[in-house]
Amino acid sequence: MGVALLALVGVWALWQGDLVADDDVRWLMPVPWVLAGAVGLVASAVTGTRRHSLRQSGWAGEQAEQTHPYGTETETQEMQR
Repeated sequence: MGVALLALVGVWALWQGDLVADDDVRWLMPVPWVLAGAVGLVASAVTGTRRHSLRQSGWAGEQAEQTHPYGTETETQEMQR
């Protein structure tokens, strides 16, 4: 959004400074959104591979004993009473 805001301010400054005619402003208004979209795509492509990489740690031997999410089975049964 920062890129879009800066580009909108740039288009506004060009229009206020009479560097761009009134008819040309309609062609410049989509530029901030296209520019911000391109920056967003590049940012997601660069960080997407690092964020979702497979990370494994711990022992890869025998499977550990599975426990109930609320403790052992006897503790869970006592909690239900």
